[in-house]
Amino acid sequence: MNTKSWFFIFFYLFFACNVAMIVLFLFLYVLIRGYLLLVYHIPFELTWRDSWKYTKAACFTGSLIATGCWWIYYQHSKKK
Repeated sequence: MNTKSWFFIFFYLFFACNVAMIVLFLFLYVLIRGYLLLVYHIPFELTWRDSWKYTKAACFTGSLIATGCWWIYYQHSKKK
């Protein structure tokens, strides 16, 4: 595996996993808030502070997933 390929794959996985996790976390946040509104009649509010916390958590999770996937790919490509 050459250096250009290694960097491109790592960058792609890092970017894709972070974007996917941010979208997933924010979608689940809205879904849970909707459920709380319908079932428990808790007002639906999207605060910037909570959204920012979930976005940071999603970036961290996406980074871990991307690094793990890249490491598996790298170990597999070294064996060939």
